[in-house]
Amino acid sequence: MRFRLGAFTLLSLTGLLAQDSMLVKSVEPDYGKEPKPSLILPIMVDFVVLSDGTPFSVSSLEGGFSLPVYRALAQYRFRPAEKPYGFTVTVRIPYDPEKYHPPIRMSTASLPPEIRADSDSLNSDRALEAERKLKENPDSAAKRSSLIVYAASHSDPEMEALRARQISWLIKNQPEAEVLRTPAATISKVVSPSAYAQIKTLWLAVLAKSPRRLRMMEVATNFLRVSEPDEVQRILIPYSRSVAVMAWLGEAYAYAALGISDLGWEGGPPTFAGEVLPPTQLASAARFTLTQEAEYPMLLSAFSTLQLSMGRLAAGQGKLPAKLEEFCTAVRVQIEKTNSKVSGDACKFEPLPKSPEGPPQQTGVSKGHITKQIPPKYPPEAKARGVQGVVLLSVTIGKDGKIRELNVVNGPLLLFEEALRAVKQWEYKPYLLNGEPVEVLTEIEVNFALK
Repeated sequence: MRFRLGAFTLLSLTGLLAQDSMLVKSVEPDYGKEPKPSLILPIMVDFVVLSDGTPFSVSSLEGGFSLPVYRALAQYRFRPAEKPYGFTVTVRIPYDPEKYHPPIRMSTASLPPEIRADSDSLNSDRALEAERKLKENPDSAAKRSSLIVYAASHSDPEMEALRARQISWLIKNQPEAEVLRTPAATISKVVSPSAYAQIKTLWLAVLAKSPRRLRMMEVATNFLRVSEPDEVQRILIPYSRSVAVMAWLGEAYAYAALGISDLGWEGGPPTFAGEVLPPTQLASAARFTLTQEAEYPMLLSAFSTLQLSMGRLAAGQGKLPAKLEEFCTAVRVQIEKTNSKVSGDACKFEPLPKSPEGPPQQTGVSKGHITKQIPPKYPPEAKARGVQGVVLLSVTIGKDGKIRELNVVNGPLLLFEEALRAVKQWEYKPYLLNGEPVEVLTEIEVNFALK
């Protein structure tokens, strides 16, 4: 029998049974002679478990795993079941405080370049014609994504209606589509109240069916994050042990503290705020939480959101709300209290350029930059057991084009070590920004397929 990641019809036990009722064995990471990282944070790890109780694969929206952590997760054991099932476990993972970055929201700029290029080629008539042609190929998430991005950048009523139709279709049929994670898939509650209410209802229905799915929380709260901060808090608070959830709450609290009600479609930072920080109960509570009670991941996310917002607001309206810099500095002080290894100045920001008229240009590393690519060898045990699939790696490429840091995002457990061994030897032509070599963070898929 061959096992391929994604090929199972899973019996979902997540949220129906207590965590310890299915988890039989957990293992602490072995760091050998390396010092154990001092920052311990909880993350939600999704396991695909075979019927005999052994894990087939692990994944998390909260970032990649180091090799010691991945090896430890591979030794987890669960109770047997009649067929493979999915199960979510909250695991405390060590991090280096100086390298830790909280999960961030996806920007429209980070969508695949072919989607942005297709969007850039459209006009209103072509967009409407492309929508009509979707009847012939309704499952094309890429075309629907292009239409959403185009319509987001052309906010006339006809395009707003088109965008709402495409967002609604994806929520009903492909709720994990990447475009739904971006600001392009948000609808203004003020500009289009009817469409907003319809899409909000769809997202709440999706969450009701998948209450513990991190990806569903991410995409639903992406839509709700500025218009319905109370709703975002209600959705996320029950799962606030998770690093990703803490980060999303930090962002939501920062926007609530500023009184932000709308975001830029391409990247997310707001373009308008009032002259003073709002005195509402929610805004005051958000500011109190971020300066008195919040945990480290929430504080980092809020601080990053505040800095980005300050840069955009300074460019968009020429001044900042009164006492915003004082509030941002208070958040920074709280970060230093929470983690003594982090230090730095108070809020500093560079005014960002105003939003571009068209879709953003491609960024990142393309396949054409690879100069040395060592192919992986098929692990004998994986081949004997018929295991195949894709290992997704998070990779930092240095200014010299060599791999500097490598973590596993997800994939079959029997395949990850060989994927790491091979990719660690890859080399790239240095990526240039304004003519200067820069470090690049990207993801690499390593495919293992049995012939």
